[in-house]
Amino acid sequence: MQKKSLIIIIIIIMLGLSGWVIYLSQKISGHSDFKKCSDQYPFISSELDCGNINEKIEQVEGIDDTIENFINQEEQAGNAKKVSVFFRDLNTRRWFGVNENVNFYPASLAKLPIAMMTYKSAEINKKILEAELPITEEDATLNTGQHYEVFQPLEAGKSYPVREQVRKMLTYSDNAPVNPLMNASVLFRDAIFYDLGVFYPPSNGEKSGQWNISAKSYANLFRVLYNASYLRPEYSNEILKFLSESTFNNALPAGTAYGTKVAHKYGETAYADEEIGETLTILNDCGIIYKKDAPYVLCVMTQGQKFEELERIIQHISETVYNSL
Repeated sequence: MQKKSLIIIIIIIMLGLSGWVIYLSQKISGHSDFKKCSDQYPFISSELDCGNINEKIEQVEGIDDTIENFINQEEQAGNAKKVSVFFRDLNTRRWFGVNENVNFYPASLAKLPIAMMTYKSAEINKKILEAELPITEEDATLNTGQHYEVFQPLEAGKSYPVREQVRKMLTYSDNAPVNPLMNASVLFRDAIFYDLGVFYPPSNGEKSGQWNISAKSYANLFRVLYNASYLRPEYSNEILKFLSESTFNNALPAGTAYGTKVAHKYGETAYADEEIGETLTILNDCGIIYKKDAPYVLCVMTQGQKFEELERIIQHISETVYNSL
């Protein structure tokens, strides 16, 4: 009887251990099919969890249809002239887009490639980030007329370290550092922008210095930062940290759960469209949403007449994506 009980106890222990081993293997791999997937596809990244990708396909396609229907409704109702969306799951690399190749004027989105240009220059000489650059009266006036007020803008007549100017530019969308940073990197500017696929050369019909970009192209900048594939890891991380501390929370962050980290850059402007005789507004918001176990890039570009309506549209799209993953 004692021998039989001992055998039963050993079997229970063995079953428990085997279950624990299976649990650990799933925790380590992220999916029980990971090894099998890696063996089957030796020419793709071994970091990909193909089982997880298969599970996400239907989810992504469902979000695509939902958002496209929402955009059509908002445009028909006159709440927006045009809306562009691009999404990429950073784990599975699945993506979808709605009007993702339509070009928009980026406004303050241009500050992100300027920051990347600055840090790329610092890879040649790290001391660049501590060098101080003066802010002129002309630089300071660039903040005039913004719809969203800049928090504690840099002051004319003072000099600030380059790193601090980049932080102010990304976190508070301060316009004052734009020209000093552009001029300081003039030797490398064109080459770096060309590497990033932005700004230069101007498209047909554009004046020198103008820039239009699509949601899909701009979202790629965040993927480059996330993967640290263009800048050093410490520089990529620092730029994303500055972006995660943004004081603008009316659009992408408003569609996520409280406490979710969002490293994002927004851009806004209003201008008179002579062709239709109306004043149009642009509001763009793009970034990385660090949802637990499911980080993703989301870029939404909008054009309409009221900032409040554009905020609501971006927030709704952000919320739809967040709650669908």
